[in-house]
Amino acid sequence: MAFDSLTPISLSSLAVAAASMGLASLVWWRRLVRVSEMRDIVQRIYALSEEILDLDTTAGLRERVLRGLSGILPVESVQLLDAKPKADAPGAIVLPMSFRGEISGWLELRGPGLKPRSEEISALGHLANQIAIAEQLREQRALQERLLQSERRGAVGQLISSIAAELKPPLQRLRDTRDPAAVERESAEALDMLERLLSFARPDHGQRTPVEIGSMLRDLLELRSEPMRLALVRVEPEVIESPLPVLGARTQLEQALLNVLVFAEQSLASDEHRVIYLTARKEGPWVLIRIRMSAPAGSQAEALLSVSRSVVEAHQGSWRMSSAPDETVIEIRLPASDPVEPPRARKPARALTLLAVNPDGDSMRQLAEAVSNCGHRLVPAAGASDALLLSGRLSFDAILAVEALPDMDWREFRAQAAQAGLRLVMLLPSGAPPPPHSPVLRLPASESEVHSALAALEREPARERAS
Repeated sequence: MAFDSLTPISLSSLAVAAASMGLASLVWWRRLVRVSEMRDIVQRIYALSEEILDLDTTAGLRERVLRGLSGILPVESVQLLDAKPKADAPGAIVLPMSFRGEISGWLELRGPGLKPRSEEISALGHLANQIAIAEQLREQRALQERLLQSERRGAVGQLISSIAAELKPPLQRLRDTRDPAAVERESAEALDMLERLLSFARPDHGQRTPVEIGSMLRDLLELRSEPMRLALVRVEPEVIESPLPVLGARTQLEQALLNVLVFAEQSLASDEHRVIYLTARKEGPWVLIRIRMSAPAGSQAEALLSVSRSVVEAHQGSWRMSSAPDETVIEIRLPASDPVEPPRARKPARALTLLAVNPDGDSMRQLAEAVSNCGHRLVPAAGASDALLLSGRLSFDAILAVEALPDMDWREFRAQAAQAGLRLVMLLPSGAPPPPHSPVLRLPASESEVHSALAALEREPARERAS
């Protein structure tokens, strides 16, 4: 039907046209809103998929997925299943968890009104595959840690014999001397050797801190000096620059480098020259460690050094080994970091003498270092009874104690300490709720936190020695 330009349009026609346009606009707007909401949901699911890759336990992984999805979709339950359920329950969806084309398990999500759209199901499928990858990475990290611990125990076994040989002469001299100066000198030598062994055996839980590679290599060479001397192996340190800082897990790097040195030492057993050439220097953004020995590596070299190589690569470093009939060269590159600043002790308003009751070994060492850097002295006590006995004989400014004491209830200990006029500071793990009316220091404690917790005590007058 054609309309002449002069044909009048009725008000009802205009109203119908306006209503149609308004309805079409409303439909289009609602569609845009749904698309925008769906795009946001998909992006959030993909973001969650990336966040879960570094989690260390299956329970932690499941909890993180549930916490993340419950804020995106009406999900109330997340299960990781080995086998697919026989039938899908109402309000539940099951997705395969695939890794390299193979199904390793099933992700089951449950919740009232859970009906994801096709794009959301695709994103959830990606999440399920990421869970499979996260589980595989966790198993690989656990296997690497077990290999590292096994290798470490073997290295410690070798170290014990060499340390026993080094401890025997100073202990014999201690037995035969009556000169106080000689006793002090020989005791210091023996204690230094024991501290080096304890330092090697001490776990660091993979924590990344600034590590000085130059001094670490010198310590390891000193540690292996006696076995190498007995094996007629000579080390020629061509260049060991200092400082050579990297950011890494100290114990892991120490084990990796020690394993390479022990491998080189053992590979030279039948060599005529028996020489190890060692270089450590800065090379652009890298710290280069080059170990060259006068013998071929042997067919098992890659397998024997696989854990050391994994540690280097886990620190974003590179590893290269080349072997010829008359020499083997191992080159390790680690990313250089900012210089390692030695801790500088601050001068307190007043030096304190403190008792620490029953923190675990790692927490005690870290706490003792922080207290020392603040200019104070920390004395360990095995339990509450020992602390009360010591405080009755010596003068202490305060007692730092964990709440879960091995030999006494905390309230009883607090009452006895108050009766003796002793100040108490409770040592709490991070995240634990603080008790009312008690000073608290959280573990692990940084130097600044120790300073803040002890600042009030520094300003108080010193306690009189107990009679």
